[in-house]
Amino acid sequence: MNTIAALIEAYGWREVVPIYEDTDYGRGNIPYLADSLQEFGASMPYRSAIPESANSDQVEKELYKLMTMQTTVYVVHMSSNIGSILFTKANELGMMSKGYACILADGIPNVVNSLSPSVLEHDNPNDPPSQLSILDSGIINVVGSRLKEIGFWTAKRGIFRELNENRSKATTMNSIPDLKQVMWPGEVYTVPKGWQIPTNGKKLWAGVWTSGYPELMKVETDPVTNEITASGYAIDVFEEVIK
Repeated sequence: MNTIAALIEAYGWREVVPIYEDTDYGRGNIPYLADSLQEFGASMPYRSAIPESANSDQVEKELYKLMTMQTTVYVVHMSSNIGSILFTKANELGMMSKGYACILADGIPNVVNSLSPSVLEHDNPNDPPSQLSILDSGIINVVGSRLKEIGFWTAKRGIFRELNENRSKATTMNSIPDLKQVMWPGEVYTVPKGWQIPTNGKKLWAGVWTSGYPELMKVETDPVTNEITASGYAIDVFEEVIK
């Protein structure tokens, strides 16, 4: 989970939602991830525990709940059986599209084949011992049926691109990790910002007022439709913030 926490910190995401199988296997690493996130000020606003026996309808109901929340970065830790249902439903609901980020713990890479790009953390038990001594975790970009190794992580060096590179600087929060190019859900290379205004949740209401400085804020009412529109510098700033 240290690799996952390092990625979350490096991309500047402040909130993530773990989606895990509600068994000892699924729950086991969540407290460690929570502790790692807390070290740099990130948090889990919600923990999505899915029963091992959950059917398709139950998984779909839980995903709809997640769609009412702002956070769009998920850490998935579950067995392949329930994971297959999860990703199939997530794909159907549009949760494998632009704006979402999905980080997978080791164990279910085959589940996401032929779906949408994700980021996968995995250990490397098959590497030669000489490499295992310096390689804690590899980071893989899952794109359809392709697994592309994009970098590595160790406790000493953090995130880096190549095993043999001389790394002189550390990855810091809000800096782009030193990884090969990542394709994100929606087949885009733009890093998801990690949150969005929910389309299925409560609407965001914003109050506006008439200002004596129209360049700051100007409020007009359509005489026919009675629709209120606002413009000006304050509105421009507001719209940029919520993008």
